[in-house]
Amino acid sequence: MEQERLIYLLSRFSEQTATDAERRELTDRMAAAGENDLPADYVNQLLDEYAQQDGRSEPAWEVLYQRIMSARSAMVHTAPVRVPLLKRQWLRYGAVAAMLAGVLAMLYYNLWYQPPAETEIVRHADGQEILPGANGAVLTLGDGTRLVLDSLSDGRLAAEEGSMAILKEGRLLYDPLEEGSAEVRFNSLTTPKGRQFQLTLPDGTGVWLNAGSSIRYPTAFNGKERRVEVKGEVYMEVAQDADAPFLLNIADRAEVAVLGTRFNVNAYDNEALVTTTLLQGRVRVNGVIIKPGELAAVDKPGERPQVMKADLSKAIAWKNGLFNFEGARLQEVMKQLERWYDIEVVYAGAVPDITFGGEMTRNISLQGLLVALETSGVKYKLEGRKLIILP
Repeated sequence: MEQERLIYLLSRFSEQTATDAERRELTDRMAAAGENDLPADYVNQLLDEYAQQDGRSEPAWEVLYQRIMSARSAMVHTAPVRVPLLKRQWLRYGAVAAMLAGVLAMLYYNLWYQPPAETEIVRHADGQEILPGANGAVLTLGDGTRLVLDSLSDGRLAAEEGSMAILKEGRLLYDPLEEGSAEVRFNSLTTPKGRQFQLTLPDGTGVWLNAGSSIRYPTAFNGKERRVEVKGEVYMEVAQDADAPFLLNIADRAEVAVLGTRFNVNAYDNEALVTTTLLQGRVRVNGVIIKPGELAAVDKPGERPQVMKADLSKAIAWKNGLFNFEGARLQEVMKQLERWYDIEVVYAGAVPDITFGGEMTRNISLQGLLVALETSGVKYKLEGRKLIILP
C-alpha cells in the first residue's frame, strides 16, 4: 500500500492534478524516505507503468535525485566538506528513472529548492543552457587536408597510403588497400574541447579520445614496430602482435612499450603529471614495467616513473560516459568541466577547500551539474561560457 500510494502521488504530481493536501503528503513521504537510496522496487514499478508511454526524454536523473536527497540536509547544514554525488548503482536504471526524475525535479523546485542568495546563475546570452560535450573530431590527412568529422556522413573519406579512411557509425577506421606505396603517411585525429571520438587504427587497435586530445599515427603499420603519439587523455585497447611492439610517445614526456593491453593515458598540458593506468596486460613506462591495477606517474621527460596503486574505475570513467569525482579537489573537478563543456573557469579569490565524491553522468547540461555542486557550498557566477568560482 505504501508503494502504491507513493506511485499514485507521483503520478498526480507529474500530471499537475495533485491537490494541496496531496502535495504536502508527497513532501512528507519523500522527507521520510531517509538519507539512503529510494527503494529500487518503487522505480521498477514505475517503469512497468510508464515504459509504454512515448515522448518521454531522459533528463539528468543523477542530478535530480541528488537534489531531492540533499535538500533536507541542506536546510540544516551549511557547506559540507565532502559532496556525496550519486553512486554507480543508480546508473543502471537509465530510462527506468526518467519519468520519476522529472517528477522529483518539479517537486524539488516547487516545494523545497531555494537557491542560495550568494549564488548568481547567469544563462548564456541567447538563453540556452550550456550543453554537454558530444562526438566530434578533426581529421588531418597526410597532405594537410582537414576534415571536420562532426559534419560528415558515414562513408569513405580518403585513400591514404596503404589504407582507406572510413567513417562508420560515428567512428573512424582504416581498411587496408591491396596496393600501397612504401611511403609512410601520417594522419592526426584531434578532439577540441567539448568533443570526444573513437578510432580504430590500421592494426585494429581501439582508441578513445577524451576532450582536448590528439593522436598522430601512420595510415599503415609496415615495419617491425608500431609507433604513435598522443596528447591529452586517451584510452587504448592495443591489438596483439608479438612481432611488432606497440610504442606510444606521450606528449614527449614518456614512452610506453606494449605487446597487447588495455590502458589509459592522461597527459594534458595543464596537468603536472603524465599518468599511465594499466587495466590489463603488461606495459613498460620509461623502462619501468607496471602491472594491471597500477599507475605510473611521470613528472619530467624521460624520468623514472613513480608507480602506485590505481583507481581503475576513476581512470576510465570518462570513457564510460561518467564523471568520477571520488576524492577530487575543486580545481581537479573544474579542469574536467572546462574540457567537457568548453568553458573557461576563473577564481575570483582563494580556491575553496572542497573535496568531492561519487559519480555522475557526463550527459547533462552544465547548469544541471552545477546544481549538484551547489550542495557543497560552491558559489559561482556563470557569464556566457565563463564560470567564475566565488570565495
